[in-house]
Amino acid sequence: MRSALADLDIDDIFGPEILTQMQQVFDATCRELGGAGNEPRIRRAIAVAIVQHYELGIRSPLAVTASAVNTGRSARGHTPQGPLVWWKPDTVQAAA
Repeated sequence: MRSALADLDIDDIFGPEILTQMQQVFDATCRELGGAGNEPRIRRAIAVAIVQHYELGIRSPLAVTASAVNTGRSARGHTPQGPLVWWKPDTVQAAA
């Protein structure tokens, strides 16, 4: 499957070594997410998160992978701890 990183126009910004490292982080993130890593919108969110980190100078593969995994999970409606709990004001009022 084509990498979502290839769809971003970043070749003029980063050199080949950094692009290779970013691709490795992207692949590791997709593997970590399992089946969710194959969804196009998740892949796009992951790619954008990786590029943002590298633009800000955050280039530790471990740190960027961890953050990209969290981005992929949140794009599916999950926090790093589990599913999002939606706050409902009527529930709070009923409990009061």
